[in-house]
Amino acid sequence: MSVRQNPVRRAFDRAAQSYDQAADLQREVARRLALRLDALLPSLHRALGQNSGRVLDAGSGTGYGASLLHSRLPGFSLVELDIAPAMLSQARQQRAELGEGEHCTGLCADLEALPLREGCVDLIWSSLALQWAVRLGPALTGLNRCLNPGGILHFATLGPGTLSELAASFATVDRYRHVNRFTSAEEVERLLFEAGFSSVHRERESLVMEYPDVASVLRGLKAIGARRVVEAGVPGLMGKARWQQALANYETLRRNGQLPATYELIYVTARKHAPSKHAPE
Repeated sequence: MSVRQNPVRRAFDRAAQSYDQAADLQREVARRLALRLDALLPSLHRALGQNSGRVLDAGSGTGYGASLLHSRLPGFSLVELDIAPAMLSQARQQRAELGEGEHCTGLCADLEALPLREGCVDLIWSSLALQWAVRLGPALTGLNRCLNPGGILHFATLGPGTLSELAASFATVDRYRHVNRFTSAEEVERLLFEAGFSSVHRERESLVMEYPDVASVLRGLKAIGARRVVEAGVPGLMGKARWQQALANYETLRRNGQLPATYELIYVTARKHAPSKHAPE
């Protein structure tokens, strides 16, 4: 599938203008991913120096992650890669406003078909992008190819516990699954080793966001471009009675005036194998 035909690209292009107003979850996850990156900075600086190295932000969106990276690695060159031109345009505008564009390049491409040469980056950062990969294994293999030996892949993605309340609310009204099946932490780790990474550290965390009603949950997903969360292909429109039943099911979960929406977060740090510097005896 070409980038031009990709439905994920179309969804995020449409969402670019509204993304930052609805991206509370994305920003919070990026901040948490950045705090985990802080522990890796000493080893990065020892290996590369304070003011050298190249970072790829895979699925950069409107540039919030790039800002977090710039503050931590100010001397590094940064490539912001996103499938949606409109997202890159928003990021470019924000970089100009913040004066952070000196060492930053935007690249419109699919992270499942990276147009980058082998071993060209030292750190790959990706916050809530890899869950949209149609084939996660090949995507991870491509990221591994782009890393220098010893390079680091540091990312956050969604696990199968995501939107469990929404899934449960629809489960009793028809036989269709209305929430995407996200990849488990164990499967992500297996795919990373298959992709050629030599060490993998992963953490899981549940983050509960709160909304005033179900419509707000769905509007938030639509505003950030996450149209694939609600699975396509359900024939016909859901009848009014079944829709109302699903809403009533969700309402039973209301606490303190708010409806919960749980996101299972998987944080991963993986290293590409680096050959030993010592020749075999």
